[in-house]
Amino acid sequence: MPSKTRNCNYNLIDFDESSKLWKSNKIYLGNGTYRYKKNSIYDYCIMILPNGNDCQSKRLHNNCFCRKHAKY
Repeated sequence: MPSKTRNCNYNLIDFDESSKLWKSNKIYLGNGTYRYKKNSIYDYCIMILPNGNDCQSKRLHNNCFCRKHAKY
């Protein structure tokens, strides 16, 4: 009786490279904690203006939008 085998396709993930890329926009604070670097894309409002440009205003604390766009 022939034995059945499975054809498994595995994706190889380079965790060292992934970790390096994840840390590239963060600052290590110690004890396993990180924060985003200043002036990163995470510091600015995520609203896209009618002309297609990004809003260049700073985000409010714990919000994705600036003061002007927070009401949306």
